[in-house]
Amino acid sequence: ILQAILACAMLPAVMIAEQVRESTVQMLRRRYLVNPSFFFWFIRVMFGAAISVGAVLGALFWWYHRNVVLTLDRHGWMANRLIQEEVAEYSQHLLWMALLGLVILVVFLVGLGAVLAHTISGPLYKLGVHVDRALKGEAVEAIRFRKRDHFHEIAERVNNLLARCSLLKKS
Repeated sequence: ILQAILACAMLPAVMIAEQVRESTVQMLRRRYLVNPSFFFWFIRVMFGAAISVGAVLGALFWWYHRNVVLTLDRHGWMANRLIQEEVAEYSQHLLWMALLGLVILVVFLVGLGAVLAHTISGPLYKLGVHVDRALKGEAVEAIRFRKRDHFHEIAERVNNLLARCSLLKKS
């Protein structure tokens, strides 16, 4: 009798632990890159955007530096060796700062691209899996996305469609 009472008392805790374990297993991803071709395409696009922005900023830097040197030369100040050395040192510092800014920009945009690609390709992959399972005639539960994922409205529409199809199948 004591064992039966303990078993009944432990049953809710065991059931809760089992539910937590199942939800944890569901939350863990089997594959982080569900669509590698899209992911790497998106990263290449973001990398290209960062390099393009860097090229434009580099061209603006070169134009500005050229105009400063031409202005100094027009006033005869570039004949002074001390001013030439100062302009060269200043230009070198600006160049290193611009290159550091470009590296930071590339890292930031590629990282942002990775996060965005993941929040776009993951939901699309999940939608595809659910639709494929429904087409095979398997029972499909409602599609749920993470809060930061995109395409929640499409998932809701697919859920409604699958619910209608299951109602039509039953009748």
